Parts: sequence; C-alpha cells; structure tokens
Amino acid sequence: EEDGRVIFWPEGADPSRAPTFREAPSDLRDHSDVPVIELAELARRFVLRGADDEEVIRRMAAHFQLSRLREATRSRFAAAVDHARR
Repeated sequence: EEDGRVIFWPEGADPSRAPTFREAPSDLRDHSDVPVIELAELARRFVLRGADDEEVIRRMAAHFQLSRLREATRSRFAAAVDHARR
C-alpha cells in the first residue's frame, strides 16, 4: 500500500525487488499513477550516471515533461531517489 492506494504485483513477482519502470504515454499513465517503488527504477537510471539528487529530480520531471513540480510530486520523486540510492 502506498498513500492509501493498493499496489498490485504480478503473480509470482518478488515485492521486495523493485519492478522495472514501465514506459507509457502520459495520456495513458500519468506520473502520479506510477508507484514510488517503480519510479525508483527511473531514478536509478540517472543515479547510475552520477547525477546528484536535485539533478535526478529535474531529469525525472523532464522525463514526464513537467515544467513545474508541485511539492507533492517533488516529495514522491525525492522518495524514489532515496529508494534508488539504497
């Protein structure tokens, strides 16, 4: 469960492992629809390239074509970065 939402895992999946980030057009799947644990895999791409936390958040925002980050979105992205760095 995340923020009051139930997250479903595919049958046989290991919920202790982060799932692959699934690309989808924004009209089908908005960034707010993506669980933080899955966002962590997007963040990991940028972490592995040596980006600091703020740069990772900026790159995630750019990935979703966000010109501005609301505080709630920034918090979710920061949580994803934290997961990616573990």
